[in-house]
Amino acid sequence: MSCGNDVNNKEGIKKGGKKLEKVAIIKKARITGAEYVNHRGMLVPARGQGENCRCMFKCFERCTTKERQEILEKFRHLSSKNKQDSYLQSLLEFSAPKVKRPRNLAEPRPRSFTFKYYLNCTNRIMVCKKAFVSIHAITPARVRRLGLLLTMGKEPDDKRGKNPSGNAIPEHKIQEIEEHIKSFPVKVYQDNKLYLNEQLNVKVMYKLFQEKFPDTKVSYKYYLKIFKDRFTLSFGRPQEENCDFLPIEHFLAVELLERKK
Repeated sequence: MSCGNDVNNKEGIKKGGKKLEKVAIIKKARITGAEYVNHRGMLVPARGQGENCRCMFKCFERCTTKERQEILEKFRHLSSKNKQDSYLQSLLEFSAPKVKRPRNLAEPRPRSFTFKYYLNCTNRIMVCKKAFVSIHAITPARVRRLGLLLTMGKEPDDKRGKNPSGNAIPEHKIQEIEEHIKSFPVKVYQDNKLYLNEQLNVKVMYKLFQEKFPDTKVSYKYYLKIFKDRFTLSFGRPQEENCDFLPIEHFLAVELLERKK
């Protein structure tokens, strides 16, 4: 069983980013309409073009199947939701209805608008709302929101995921937790795994963290989450050799040198 410099391709800190990677995959899938597994583990099927509107204007017959597919592909190749929304909004037009005297002067009718929807086939053609929604494989609610923004003179701006969560832990607290975990010396064995002293466990480490950072209020549950998500450390490996505990940074430095060779 070996110690110290026998570290190969293994770090005490996880390479991380798995959660962020999943978020990015889901975001891209939603933009492109591809199939994906959501955060609840449920399969969300791919979105295809909807049904023929079958309206009196025969919108689907005014574009060939190839043209309709090209419209969808062009739309889905736009790299962000904001770009998609701006594109969709450019295909909308609105006009205010003629002013009508309300029946009850005390209760004026809410102002409404008439919308027109267009497609860029060989030429720019007007279609009904159902055809516009179906061909772009989007929801009526999305078109309704873009129409409302258009009447207000506003461009679409996707703010999803940009507002900080009310339960989010500040970054400096996360760094304190990470630095505290890294402050414990570790051993490495033949399997290249890093082991903390067998007398330790996460609860003991958390209590020591509270003593060292009394003003940093984080729960044990969150401390444990950081330990599991960002580190690959184990406890209580039987000692078959005399092997000194070393700072975790030592093994990370060795790993870095190995990569540069």
